[in-house]
Amino acid sequence: MNDQEKRNTLVDILSNIGYEPRSYSGRGMYGSECVAVSCEDSMELLFEVIEILYYDYDDNFISVLDVLRRFRTDELGLNEIIYWPGIKWQLEE
Repeated sequence: MNDQEKRNTLVDILSNIGYEPRSYSGRGMYGSECVAVSCEDSMELLFEVIEILYYDYDDNFISVLDVLRRFRTDELGLNEIIYWPGIKWQLEE
């Protein structure tokens, strides 16, 4: 599974469970943008994504899980943002 497929899979899963994927540039990313989502509880979101990934994307489970586990979070007032620096928002063609 290439980087574009991993990105698309994560964005699809996040969208399908009711979140709105967006671009984000976290600490130490120097303006580089990655896939992110705002949520109330990042652990709950991760468990939802892993469950969907396991049941619906079993052929690619390990490939996406490897990238998924390298997440970071930042506080956004009452919410937090969970983001994946290893999954670029816009991939170069």
